[in-house]
Amino acid sequence: MAMTEMSSELNQIVAELAQLPAEKQAVVREFILWLKRKDEEQSPFLAAIDEFMDEHPELLRRLAQ
Repeated sequence: MAMTEMSSELNQIVAELAQLPAEKQAVVREFILWLKRKDEEQSPFLAAIDEFMDEHPELLRRLAQ
């Protein structure tokens, strides 16, 4: 993607965000922070925990009772 295309897309996204209510803007910020954290390198242990949680939500719910 060319730099001018990316800049145009970013400007469009910023304009759309500016039209959202403050609560929804906060949600978007939280989502962006979550994406950044997910992109950070995870240890194999944390990756295994995430995988286990994704595959066994019912077991975790029962253990939490």
